[in-house]
Amino acid sequence: AFNYKGNILDDPNATLFRYMRAFNHSSSADNPIAGLARVFESLTPLLKPFDKEHAMLHVQHVNEIRKCIKEERERLANEGVDSAERNLLHHLMLGTFLEKAEDGKWHRRGLSDEEIVAHINSLIGGGLGTLNASIEFVIHMLAVNPEAQQRVYQNIMDVCGNEENPSDKQLKELEELDKFILETLRLLPCAPGLARTCTEDCEINGVPFRKGWVVRIMLCTVYNDESFFPKPEVFDSDRFTTEEKEKRHPYTFLPYGQGPRMCPGYHIGVFQTKAALVKILRKYVIESSPQTVDPLPVALRPMLSPKDGVCVKLTKRT
Repeated sequence: AFNYKGNILDDPNATLFRYMRAFNHSSSADNPIAGLARVFESLTPLLKPFDKEHAMLHVQHVNEIRKCIKEERERLANEGVDSAERNLLHHLMLGTFLEKAEDGKWHRRGLSDEEIVAHINSLIGGGLGTLNASIEFVIHMLAVNPEAQQRVYQNIMDVCGNEENPSDKQLKELEELDKFILETLRLLPCAPGLARTCTEDCEINGVPFRKGWVVRIMLCTVYNDESFFPKPEVFDSDRFTTEEKEKRHPYTFLPYGQGPRMCPGYHIGVFQTKAALVKILRKYVIESSPQTVDPLPVALRPMLSPKDGVCVKLTKRT
């Protein structure tokens, strides 16, 4: 999408892979340095030297993105805007937006290179930040729900067959896989809560909120509310049929947030998750093993993740 070759699946020393691993460790609730910085913000400058690897890899990662932008500008200059192959980076570079100037007038401008870097970093981080955890959660749930797994597998074979690389259109048509992923994220939400800054004084149901307050919404409590999800402890992917979703308020389930501040990497994360699961399920039956623990122990790192990994048995399909 960005002409950025991260190579994270084949090279464990790839900058992007190491950066995301360092970012997750730096932000993890298990990390005492991060915990001190959250509780005592004034100590942050003193604690930064203990986070050198994350800082170093962040610089390398950003420099790689800058290199991609430079190469894309050169490609556009050589091939021309109309003939060059389009990608998301292309659109970020050529797109414009309205901005209000100091004199109160609106004018249109393009994004600077640093703004493009920030957007790409947000999209990659948002897409990859929850990718590992969501795939691990789904694999665990497939192992402990074999009948639902068979329905997902049949849906994959009906839509994708044995095509090596399913198209975006085919991935969108995998309704059983969609339902399975959503029910997994209800029971094991990678983002168990979200935060929004109050922009004006207001009162909701008698509770006052002041401008500047950070309001945290614990989504996991909503997902376990019987008035929205009957028998919430039971895995049931049919909660996410079109008919069932229409019975609920749309804000009772927000796996990727909502509105203009929802997860910027939503589409990247969903497509990568589905593509990975298609490849796995076409080759293997996922089963429980003697080491499988259910319910699965979890930890905040910084997203909700399996505490000790996921143990399953893979049986090759014949």
